Amino acid sequence: EHDIAQENFCNSCQMFLNFCGLLCAKSSKSFLPNFEKSFLTKPKHNLLRITRVLNSLNQIGKGDCSRIIFNQIDKYNTSYPNEIPIETFVIWKYTQNKI
Repeated sequence: EHDIAQENFCNSCQMFLNFCGLLCAKSSKSFLPNFEKSFLTKPKHNLLRITRVLNSLNQIGKGDCSRIIFNQIDKYNTSYPNEIPIETFVIWKYTQNKI
């Protein structure tokens, strides 16, 4: 049951991340950043959802996936500074220190 719940949660995360422009390559456990500027200008609740995804993955023992997602966001943030609000990025970075 635990594995099924974990897999269902991961599938839900993938659907949301795809909506955000983070394309999940499940077989290689990598996320290909494909943010659209329009996503970053949408309401803040989507940014908060990414925070929940990062935290939740850590809590269910999928810290490796959380790190992969964060690392891709970090690369995007390096390439396109100021696209992601600094306060949001700091919170996302903090989620990685809790692993």
